[in-house]
Amino acid sequence: MAGKVIMPNSHGSFKGHRQCVEAAGGRSGARGYGRDSPPAVNPVGGRAPRPTRRELTVSLYVKTLLKVMSSVYACVYACCCEAWRQDSWRRAAGLCGRTYGVLAYAVMLCALPAVTEGFCPRACTCNYSVMQVSCEEAGLDNVPILLNPRVQDLRLQNNNIHTLGQSLVFYLDLRFLDLSGNELESLGENNFKEQWNLRELRLGHNRLQSVEPKSLRGLARLQKLALNNNAITHLEDGAFQEAGNVTELDLSHNRLRAVGAGGLLGLASLDRLDLSGNRLTRVPGGGLINLAHLNLTHNLISQVPPRAFSGFPALASLVLDRNNISIIAAAAFEAVAELRRLSLADNRLLAVPSPSLASLSRLQYLDLSGNLFESLPEDCFRGLRSLQDLRVSRCPRLHTVSSEAFLSSASLQILQLSHNPRLAALPPSALASLLTLRQLDLSACGLRTLTPTQVNTRLITRASSLR
Repeated sequence: MAGKVIMPNSHGSFKGHRQCVEAAGGRSGARGYGRDSPPAVNPVGGRAPRPTRRELTVSLYVKTLLKVMSSVYACVYACCCEAWRQDSWRRAAGLCGRTYGVLAYAVMLCALPAVTEGFCPRACTCNYSVMQVSCEEAGLDNVPILLNPRVQDLRLQNNNIHTLGQSLVFYLDLRFLDLSGNELESLGENNFKEQWNLRELRLGHNRLQSVEPKSLRGLARLQKLALNNNAITHLEDGAFQEAGNVTELDLSHNRLRAVGAGGLLGLASLDRLDLSGNRLTRVPGGGLINLAHLNLTHNLISQVPPRAFSGFPALASLVLDRNNISIIAAAAFEAVAELRRLSLADNRLLAVPSPSLASLSRLQYLDLSGNLFESLPEDCFRGLRSLQDLRVSRCPRLHTVSSEAFLSSASLQILQLSHNPRLAALPPSALASLLTLRQLDLSACGLRTLTPTQVNTRLITRASSLR
């Protein structure tokens, strides 16, 4: 590395100053590592082990930095002395300050060529051929700042990082960043402002309590954002507005009690939203015109009002498992005509919500398992002409299935009625009309017999309780 210090000339451009270099002690052409020194000798005998490439890089960096710093101080001293000789202490002070600032920047520029491959902290794995660094469980307290600045994939999960600060400003090419499993309590403001290229950000399993509007500034190209398993209690209005291109958002297993339309404002491209494992008592606010997949599993929702999902007109998959739902309004699903998959398992429904389901003519998958039905009445699945997969398992009170329960289910291919201990009999014609049925599961029921007139027995899978 040539010992040439770059300084600004009077026009603001940069120009070499040999005088400064000479003031620092003559020519500073760097020689090869260890060229002028005798080979190291092991005190026990024989030659010392040859330094690793990493050790050579570190040594070269330190030597280069010391030489350039020597030039910096020499130039600053010379400039200040010249100004002082002209009896202008103010000019001397200003000149020294400006010169020191410029030269400090020059130090960084001069040192960069020596570390083009970057450092790799202990306990990390650095593969710079694909620009990937993994520091999982490396005991880090901070984001390392001396990695290759061109790194694209940075994995820092399961460390002790408490704050981000401006540590990410060095990595402008990041595409993937995993900070899950750390000790982050806040994302701060503008800490991602230089991450224009970031596509996926994982912040799960931290201690975050909120998401503020300026926290995600700069993430205009972000597509996947994981904030699961934190302590988030609320979303400020416009919290995700700076990340408007996110297509997948995971907010599962937090402490959210409500999500208004303002909290999701700006997520026009959102396709998947996971709010499972929170404390929501009602369906979140809408405004997500492109949302196709919504997961509300394991919340505290007790009823679904009319047109509850009108803010999600493109919804194709809805999961409402493990809530306390006992009431579903007749018009609850009227606004989601495109719905293909619906799961209402493990709730407190006392009857099949037939009026609510009637508008879902394109529904293909329905799971009503784990509810409190006592019967499947006549034509209880009317209107579901596209239904292919129906699951009514684990219903402890179910004891009766009408002979015409599946009258409107001509497209049914998979039927699961397993683990219904009180279901002791099926009417002879209940299953006979299901001509497209490919799989039937009646395992762990109370059935004792099943005649060939009821259904082709070759379709029965795992029917271990039948005799």
